[in-house]
This record gives sequence, C-alpha cells and structure tokens, in this order.
Amino acid sequence: PAFRAAAVLKLAQADARQGDLARARERLGQVSGADPEAVRAGALEVALLRHSGKGGEARRRLAHWQELDPTSSRLRYEAVRLGAPDPALWEHLGADPERVLDLAVESMAAGLYDDALDVLDRTYPVVGGLLTEPGAVPPQEHPEVAYYRGYCREKTGGSGRADYEAASGMSTRYVFPNRPESSVVLRRALEANPQDATAHFLLGSLFLSSGLAEDAIREWQAARGLNKELPVLHRNLGRTLLQVKGDIPGALAVFREGMASDPWNVDLYQGADQALSLLGRPAEERVAALERFPDRARLPPELLQRLALALAEQGRAQEGEALLAGRFFPREEWGTNVRQVFVELRLQEAQALARAGRGPEALALVEGLDREVPGLSFTKDGLAAFVETPRVQYAAGEIAAASGDEAAARRHWAKAAEGRDSFFRGLPWAHRAARRLGPADEADWRARLEASLAESDRFLERGTSFPGVVIHSQGLLQRELGREEEARAQFRRALLLPDQQLSHFLSRRALEGAPPFP
Repeated sequence: PAFRAAAVLKLAQADARQGDLARARERLGQVSGADPEAVRAGALEVALLRHSGKGGEARRRLAHWQELDPTSSRLRYEAVRLGAPDPALWEHLGADPERVLDLAVESMAAGLYDDALDVLDRTYPVVGGLLTEPGAVPPQEHPEVAYYRGYCREKTGGSGRADYEAASGMSTRYVFPNRPESSVVLRRALEANPQDATAHFLLGSLFLSSGLAEDAIREWQAARGLNKELPVLHRNLGRTLLQVKGDIPGALAVFREGMASDPWNVDLYQGADQALSLLGRPAEERVAALERFPDRARLPPELLQRLALALAEQGRAQEGEALLAGRFFPREEWGTNVRQVFVELRLQEAQALARAGRGPEALALVEGLDREVPGLSFTKDGLAAFVETPRVQYAAGEIAAASGDEAAARRHWAKAAEGRDSFFRGLPWAHRAARRLGPADEADWRARLEASLAESDRFLERGTSFPGVVIHSQGLLQRELGREEEARAQFRRALLLPDQQLSHFLSRRALEGAPPFP
C-alpha cells in the first residue's frame, strides 16, 4: 500500500507515452485517492488536461494543487502554459540547469516531448550572486541540457544534430550526470556522432556514479583519444584507475598527461604523488611532478606541504621549510597541520646533519623543535602538541644517539616510552623506545600491541572520518608484532585513502623502511 501511489503514477506515465491520455488521467485520479498530497501526480494531471484541450478544468485543478505547493516549478510552468504571467519563473530556472532538466525529465516520462523541448529550448536570463552556484552556467550553455534538447527535438520530428554539435563544444566543468534518462540521451548522441568526446566523457561520469567502473573507463578512454583537453577528464580517469582498478602505472600516465591540458587541477598532482609513492619512485620524481604546477606562489596549501616534504626527503629540507614562510594554512578537522610538516622537516634536516658528522648542529635542531622560528608565524604556539608525541620523541632520541649524545637520546626515549598519545598510533613508538632503553617485558608489550590493534579494528568498524590515519597506525602495530607482510599492505592501503595528519608521508617512509624512524 505504501508504494501504491508511486506505482500507479508510473502506470499513468506509461499510458500517456502510449497516447492514451484518458486512461492516464483515470489512473492519476487513483493516485490522488491514495495520496491527496501527491503534487507530482497533480502536475501531470494538469499537463494532460491541457494537452486534451480541457483548459478550464486544467486551471481548476492547477489552483487546487498550487494551494498544496505554491513553490512547485512544474506547477508554475503549467500556470504559464495556461496563460498566467510569471517572469520570475524563468529567472528561477535559469539559476540552475538541473531545475530545467528536472522539468524536462518529468515531461519526457509522460511522452510530452513538446513540453520538454519548450523548457530546454529557451534562452534563460543569466543569474549571478547568491542565486546560483559558483561556476554555474545558464541552462543554454549546459551540455546536458543541449543533449536533452537534441533528443527531444528528434522525438518531436525534428533533427537534433545541431543541438548535439552545440553540446559537444560546451564545457563539462561542474556537470554531473545522474539521471537514468541521461543514459538514453547520451547514447543517442553517440549514435548520431560516435566521435563526440563530450558525450563519451559525460556517459563515463554517469556510469561511474552507478558503480560501473569498467564502463566508465571505456568511455573516458574513448573521450581521451578524441579530445585530451576536456577538463576533469584526466582527474576522473586517473582516480578510477588508481583507486578502483589498482592500475598504478596507468593512473600515473593519465595524471601526468592531464597536467598539460588541465594544469590547475590540484587532484592531478595529488594523484601523481600517490601513484609515485605506491610505485616506490624516488623523491626527485615526486618533486618534479609537484613542481609542474603552473605557479609556485599560488600552490594550494595541500600541494605546498607535499612539495616541502618531498624536498626534505630529497635532502633539501631547508628549501622545503622556506616554502612555508609567509603562507596561510587554513585549519581542517583531522587534516594535516602545518606544524606537523614543520617538525618533520626539522627532523629530516637534523637526521641529515647527524649522518654528515655534524652532531652539535643536529642536536640544536632537535632540542629546539618547539621554539619559535622568525618568519614562520605558525611556530609562535602549538608546536608542543606535535613535538611531544612518541614518534617525534623516539626520532629525536635516534638523532641524539647518532650525534653521540647518549644522555639526550635516553631522555627522549624515556618520554616516548611513556606513550603520551591519546591515539593508539603512539604505542609502536613507545615500544621501540622501551627497547632502546634496555630489556623490555616483551610479553607485556605484545599484549598491549595486540590489544591496540584490536581497538583499531573496532574503530574502523564503527566508522571514522580519518581512515588513513587508522590504517597507517595498524601497519605500525603489525610491524611491531612481526607481521611485516600485513603491515606493508596496510601502508599501501593508507596511501590510497585521504591524506590526513601526514598519513601519506608516514606510510611512504614506512614502506621505504627509511632509518632510523620509518
């Protein structure tokens, strides 16, 4: 019973498509009986009355339904078709092409292609400000609207070729096909012109939104072969190859190609960094990829932080730190804090100094991790929370030991062994520090590590906003428990998840086994 009204509406639409408007209206009466507030069915009732030449009855029923929903775009459109003035309707529809498509789809469902064409084949007023979404275009410049227009023109006996050609030349930026009807429309456009890259791209987007990754890749590869300049094409194709198909080399090739045609797309650089990390490529390649961004001065914070860390891994930590000067880094919940990046840069620099036999300089950096640095405003406060973590204290101890200061090393290891971290990610470093301090109760530590790993499993089962951090932590716990193969699998998995709190950097270092604090 709960679905009766919706089911009967579908039957009424089918009757209307067959041209039996009387039978369709009869069914709509059943819908009203089952659901007196079924405004969607009411709008179709008004349209069918109008098409049947029953204008007076259509106006009477329109008044009834508009009392229930005076804001309905479909009812407002019917009012205009019945002679009522409503200039604000066109501005309302012009503010969002999706509103036009919604109206068209409702008419198409009942076979009223002339009505659909009427709303699709208009020049709408250009709306700006707060009335529309950033980057939105008026309906007449939206490719999906143009494809639907061509399809409906064909259904009314005309030729849709000019509409399809117009759609093919429109921008696909911020266009997200999601309707079942779009599959029919786009396939028809491709029948008319198999070389239409835009139709291939949009059909691929529709397939992916339906979970059909293989079909999406096929359409996007076709679009790529026809027009490499389509915005967002390489981002979508590369992401799907990387994260759905696991084709890392293929994804990397797509990301790199996209940097030439869509150079301001941040996701291309992030994707290339992920792919290079998963392939175990040297830091030099990641630096080269990130430096392809058109303007270093306008590097988004997330890319700038990646570049700074890659430079440090290449032995250019001071260059990486210089990138942070004079920049604003917005805070993001569970994102990477710039202070974390700064601390890692300093640790990398100190490690390099210690290896070069410049112990005093390395120790000075380690002991001053939480001190303000001129020119880096974010170092005025907030560093202690990151410096006092078990991982950083363990790393500081390793650097102190490499610099020949055993007392300082033991002091840092003792802090790390205390495990002052509210999250289970700190335990592996506490364990390592305890082992460096002397004989540790391995049975006790193993029990704690296993309990922490079980806790992390429960954490993931409940759902979390920072899965990459948890997965990386699991890899560390598994490594401490001697389960190296499982650990490496988790580090790779973390690299495919969102980069939060240095999860990509730390997972990459863990995969490399970079001593002394991977």
